[in-house]
Amino acid sequence: MHEKIFSKGCANEACHSGEKGIADLTFADLQGSYDSLIDGVPANGAAAGAGLVRVKPGDAAASFLYMKLTEHGPALTEKSYGAAMPLSGIEPPGEKSLAAIKAWIDAGAPMDGDDFEADLAEHHHEANYVECEATAADEMQKCFKPTPTDGEYLRIYTPPLEIPASREIMLCSEIDLAIDEPLLIDRAAGQQMNGGHHIAVFTTLAPTGEYAPLDCDDVDMSKLRFVMGAGGAGGLDTTLPDGVGVRVLPGQRLLVQSHYINTTDKPTTVMDAVDLALTTEEESPTLADSFAVIDSDFEIPAKARGFERVKECRLEQDYDIHMLLGHTHERGVMFRFDLLRGDAEPELLYYATDGKLLRSNPEIKLYHEPLQFKAGDRLRMTCRWDNDDATAIGWPEEMCVTFMYYSPGEGFLTCDTYDETPVTIGGGDDKCRKPGDEGNEKGVGKFCSVEGGECVGNGTATLCLENFDSFSNYCTLINCKADADCGAGAYCAMDQAGNACVPNDC
Repeated sequence: MHEKIFSKGCANEACHSGEKGIADLTFADLQGSYDSLIDGVPANGAAAGAGLVRVKPGDAAASFLYMKLTEHGPALTEKSYGAAMPLSGIEPPGEKSLAAIKAWIDAGAPMDGDDFEADLAEHHHEANYVECEATAADEMQKCFKPTPTDGEYLRIYTPPLEIPASREIMLCSEIDLAIDEPLLIDRAAGQQMNGGHHIAVFTTLAPTGEYAPLDCDDVDMSKLRFVMGAGGAGGLDTTLPDGVGVRVLPGQRLLVQSHYINTTDKPTTVMDAVDLALTTEEESPTLADSFAVIDSDFEIPAKARGFERVKECRLEQDYDIHMLLGHTHERGVMFRFDLLRGDAEPELLYYATDGKLLRSNPEIKLYHEPLQFKAGDRLRMTCRWDNDDATAIGWPEEMCVTFMYYSPGEGFLTCDTYDETPVTIGGGDDKCRKPGDEGNEKGVGKFCSVEGGECVGNGTATLCLENFDSFSNYCTLINCKADADCGAGAYCAMDQAGNACVPNDC
């Protein structure tokens, strides 16, 4: 089984090879393959929560491996089980091979199985991908299916994305919507080309004005606000609970995160399309906004195993929570998020053990009946990492973040390392700056407006705070650590303004 199927179709350089492949699963050698499969807990949170194991000896129907090989993408997506396997570019096992896999599992999954005749099927995942031979942007856009007709949508495209041979990569593309009025969105759906795994859509708090795709490893997640997942072969289209919408303002830029796995030995050019479903205040009267619990000031020692950090945040008012997800990078080996209420036992809200999935495609928890936080509740976020590097690492190479949508939406809430309670970027009705006012040597304090784009390319202060607070119509730098980060005539407001640089006269 290992020689004829797993080592050929799964131990690809971009997938399950080496000491630790995708989903912490490797088929690099016979013994390691067997040990990680038999009764192994899936890295996929939904599958693990359903009690599935990778291979359950004697029961192919309860074996996650068999499901991933035999079920099509939509069936897996409905259960939040990720993409069908193998991904595009590798021919899947045919009827004889699948029958042999089933017989092997049902027979108890012995280490030494009987010989069998292997075969390959014609690829059964075409429906998950958009086939396209074009490489020019305008021609590639013509390859996608039409925009849905069951409502009003705004379609956006990424630029052409260059995916290296035998690589797993996430590319981030900044998109200027060029809108004059706010958009209210309640769902998203995406289409990807061969090798696509998932799409995620964010708004960026620090637009660069550069529209060429870049490696998402070079993007600071703390400067992004999650909008929604837009599907793909291994992701989920996100539909917010009934009556809930999220707003994108004029002047804000979207950032589209495209996850691809190129299992071939040649580079490929692809593109993603995302349809954003537009809603109205009448249809979606509950306006949700972002709430991020962040631990951004840590250092994981070199060669550390099981290094752990705990961040708590005490709430001073009630919130309704509509969406929640956790995030680390690939060194994460445990993430949990608990609600602590009075003397009661902690209530576990989110748990995951695979950093690669938390980085690229975390489970998204949607609450159709809002999860209610009360004043006085405490939120506890725990992150644990293994660092095999010879040097210490910290933020943003590794991360520990919980993203949420809350209502009533009153601005971007953060609760960072040194915040005891959430802080809001917002407050006040007057204006701090007038047109023509210049900022300091770092750009902090320069006049800006929601629609104007004055902060793009403005040194390090690339966020216009007026997106969140009508008083603060100036360019700023968020997540500052000290006054020195902000330049002359400005200070780092760590308690009042969500770790943002504020001019002294504002």
